[in-house]
Amino acid sequence: YDIQLFSWPDAITSFFDIFVRNAFGSYLDIMREVSYHPIMGYYLTYLRNQAYAYSRSYPDENYAREIMQLFSIGLWQLNDDGSQKKDASGNPIATYTNSDIVDFARLWTGFDLRGFRGNLADASYDGGTPNALDPMWIRPQWHDRLPKAKLDEGYLGDTYPLCDEQPSRMFLRQGATYEFTGEVSFEGSALDNSPNANVRGRLTPTSQSELFRALCAAREDGSCSFPLRVTLPATLSCTGPQECGAVGRVRVVRIVDQVGNAIRYYTFVPSPCVRLSFFQSGRLARRDSSRAQCADPATAAAAPVCCSTNPRIAVGTYTSEVLDASEVV
Repeated sequence: YDIQLFSWPDAITSFFDIFVRNAFGSYLDIMREVSYHPIMGYYLTYLRNQAYAYSRSYPDENYAREIMQLFSIGLWQLNDDGSQKKDASGNPIATYTNSDIVDFARLWTGFDLRGFRGNLADASYDGGTPNALDPMWIRPQWHDRLPKAKLDEGYLGDTYPLCDEQPSRMFLRQGATYEFTGEVSFEGSALDNSPNANVRGRLTPTSQSELFRALCAAREDGSCSFPLRVTLPATLSCTGPQECGAVGRVRVVRIVDQVGNAIRYYTFVPSPCVRLSFFQSGRLARRDSSRAQCADPATAAAAPVCCSTNPRIAVGTYTSEVLDASEVV
């Protein structure tokens, strides 16, 4: 892909900018941005990687290997002074095995390009340039949702709380964080303008709501200032049936500024938690006679995939009604 990628100057320069922007920052931030950048997705071939359950083929292992070998822990375990650790026979101890690569390849599934945009430079002038500038997003139906082992022992997500055991109305609790997205929510204008937008993880708090006041941050004239990021300093009380009845997931908050005649959106950033891939007393949830999902009774929404009894049929054949990365109807 080298020649092809370097004919996309906007994408290449934005990739280089990651290292300029984070030169004196966190290595974790660098790795996060690099991993979501389409240039790396193309270069190390995990772009459009799909789970085995969806495609019936094993995910590409390239990035799973290189992120360990080249970008982080290397091939051999090291002592604090940089010397190699040795086993009882005096041989160096490997940091990972092929089994780890196969397991971690399932992490890097689901990545896909954002939609086309019309303001990208294309050195070949042939049009139709893929959007290799904006960060990739994860298609839920492509992502492997089964447990993944850690390098040492246990599984990724160990020590995190279970999402379904968290207190209700986490979006009102102390430390809840909101990020301003402007005139459009992170889910897009199609949902913002939908008459059913408020029934699926969305709130429009009234002007009497404590949450409204926290996100509005009114000026002296009463209009909202809309801070870019808000972290609640204390737990708030709910106001009204919509807000008090939102005991499950909340993703988008719509603020209607009647004084300033403006509508703006915030995204609720939930605290990290895990959902179990396997659970007890599973139930079959149906939207109609032809659409069924495996469901955990402890969760308000069905799981995004369920197992086919026919091993020759990919799970992707039974498409889910995915409304958001964590919601299914």
